[in-house]
Amino acid sequence: MDTYVAEIRKLENKFSGLEIHHVVRDNNVAADILSKLDSDRAEVPPGILVHELHHPSINISTPMEVDSVPQETIREVMMIETDWCIAFIDYIKCKVLPPGIKKDDTEAICIIRRSKNYVLVNNNLYKRGAGSGILMKYATAEEGKDILQEAHEGTCGNHTVSRTLVSKVFRSGFYWPTALSDAELLVKRCPGCQYFAKQSHLPAHNLITIPPSWPFACWSLDIIGPLPTAPGGFTHVLVAVDKFTKWIEVKPIKKLSSDRAVEFISEILHRFGFPNTIITDLRSNFTS
Repeated sequence: MDTYVAEIRKLENKFSGLEIHHVVRDNNVAADILSKLDSDRAEVPPGILVHELHHPSINISTPMEVDSVPQETIREVMMIETDWCIAFIDYIKCKVLPPGIKKDDTEAICIIRRSKNYVLVNNNLYKRGAGSGILMKYATAEEGKDILQEAHEGTCGNHTVSRTLVSKVFRSGFYWPTALSDAELLVKRCPGCQYFAKQSHLPAHNLITIPPSWPFACWSLDIIGPLPTAPGGFTHVLVAVDKFTKWIEVKPIKKLSSDRAVEFISEILHRFGFPNTIITDLRSNFTS
């Protein structure tokens, strides 16, 4: 491709201008089919002129001519980022601030204040967890990204939001300052996280809680059936469950009728007292 570019540069001064237009794939179908005729060895459709080229339009054997315009020397600049923990280690061990920082500077005050959250154990830097006081081992930026990758895609990995992922890493005993931003970048690049983020995790309507305050204060009534006819001609079963103790009362019946339901409820009232709440969705069988 560099050789073709050099040939184009030779012809530039013979034209008044040079424009490059991007052709959309949908508008390039005809050219794409023509380019594949030779590679597919397909028969050329009628009406299409074919010009066979037996030699390339450029001479690859000759070295590419260098443009007469001198090119500027390319200088590579390597950015060396100082490890964030060195300032804290030096201050905790020797009470020394980084070079060029005075004790009254804002950065020095920040280092002194934040160093109280760190501790050295066998020359290894640890951070005290907020509230719990658990020591989290220092990790470099590269190590932290590997830890996040393992927590996200490892054996116990799952698709979660960035804060949940970071808290999972912190509970494992690792810490570095850019953990949250690294996790956000990881989640944004994960197709699975983007897919599951679109799913609604909220119920269709607000949940209505019915807290049972004491035993046998809230009963749930239901009917099971129809069942295969049992000995005695029973086809259905009335069921009542206490919400607090999970106590179960059952009564087999031969026929669905409100009288049987009232009799079943009356037996519960005589044994356990009048409940505070009765839950049922069977309408006519119990509401009468």
